Amino acid sequence: MTPLSKTSLLLTGLLLFSLPGYSQGKKTTAPVMLKAGKVITQSMKTGDSHEYQVQLKAGEALKATVAQKGVDVLVTAYGPDGTKLGSFDSPTNVDYMEFVTVVAPQTGRYRLVMTPFNPKGTPGNYEVKLERIMNAAAYAQSQAEDRKRADAVAAYLQTPHPGQSYDEQRAEMLKLDPAALMPTATVPEVEAARWLEGTWTAATKRYATPGSSEVTLPPSTRVVRFDPKQPAMLTTLTVTEAEKGTFQPLMAFEPHSRQWVQVSMEADEAGISWEMLKGRDWANNQLVMEGESAFMGMATHYRHTWAKTDENNVRRLVEERKADGSWLPVAETQFVKQSPTTISAK
Repeated sequence: MTPLSKTSLLLTGLLLFSLPGYSQGKKTTAPVMLKAGKVITQSMKTGDSHEYQVQLKAGEALKATVAQKGVDVLVTAYGPDGTKLGSFDSPTNVDYMEFVTVVAPQTGRYRLVMTPFNPKGTPGNYEVKLERIMNAAAYAQSQAEDRKRADAVAAYLQTPHPGQSYDEQRAEMLKLDPAALMPTATVPEVEAARWLEGTWTAATKRYATPGSSEVTLPPSTRVVRFDPKQPAMLTTLTVTEAEKGTFQPLMAFEPHSRQWVQVSMEADEAGISWEMLKGRDWANNQLVMEGESAFMGMATHYRHTWAKTDENNVRRLVEERKADGSWLPVAETQFVKQSPTTISAK
């Protein structure tokens, strides 16, 4: 493969497992029970840790908001057994909202812990509000409404707006969906591609061209996983006997435009080569990505077709578009899954 939840947690904020969460030694306040519709205003400074609790039944979901007023708040959710479910922090400034949604995998008391995102940031205030607690049916309806708004944002972004500036388009997007800047990390498209995680054997064949004969490359072992820090990005690691190396981006699902994107760039003594491909979601067990590739000023339009035979077999066909619009096969790779486990990155 070439370069470029948490049980039943759903977030409308950005999921960042690598960020610091609740820990011993911080200045804490006594836990406060949240009540639906009630707003709690609190000040926050460096070293503070504020805990809020909500009682949920298995299958219920809570929706909460945190209005930031001068301080960037990191919200970390914990289950009844103390398991960290995830952390919520959107890529916005200190004057925007954080949106939190948690689905309860079991009955018990859930904790939301608020800490400053920036340990050296300036003090400020925030308002936390438990918007509502939903049963399974109400939550399913809420999901459908969220998806409808997200689709409206995607449709808007895929239409050219030459007369609007970036700020104007951003404002229009937020009218369509106030939570648009906080894409969920567990969107259906990402979860539907979870089967790609694991260890694969890859065998690549390059087809004959007018200037070269057909070449079959030695099999290689690839480990694929979604990045723990950026859950919508699929990464890959080529395993060698010499070293394990590090995971590199393979492709990512861009939730605003609702498409998979692959970007890669390499530089050597011959110059810089780059490639950018985009494609819709998997349909009929296929993901088709198209885009440009360039080397030494020569641009080529490529198509990558990922075809899933079953959970353990995938074929990627690379084709080049000819001048007459037809497609010329360039190479194909057969991937066979060896195990669902992954190797740790450096």
